[in-house]
Amino acid sequence: MQRSFDISVMTPLGKFSGTIEFTAENTVVHGFLSFLGMKSQFEGEFINDNLAFSGAMETPLGKIDYKAEATVFSDGIEGEGTTSLGVLSFSSYSDRRRKPKA
Repeated sequence: MQRSFDISVMTPLGKFSGTIEFTAENTVVHGFLSFLGMKSQFEGEFINDNLAFSGAMETPLGKIDYKAEATVFSDGIEGEGTTSLGVLSFSSYSDRRRKPKA
């Protein structure tokens, strides 16, 4: 399965546009996360519409490792990630959350 989404990434520094694209074979996922003009490769797991992945983004501040979890819907994606610089959230849904936070 291949999926690609235009996303909004909410960071401690503001909201930025980006993309996430991935290929899942069985439960193994490989993909790319792009925003702020940077692109990073990630790997992870895809189980029952839940995506867990990690990677590192090369930035002007140096390499920033991240871990993220997301839910993939038929029409979009929503998730949250952690980095050494703080928490970020991302969504392909503009200005609303598809599913309520628990």
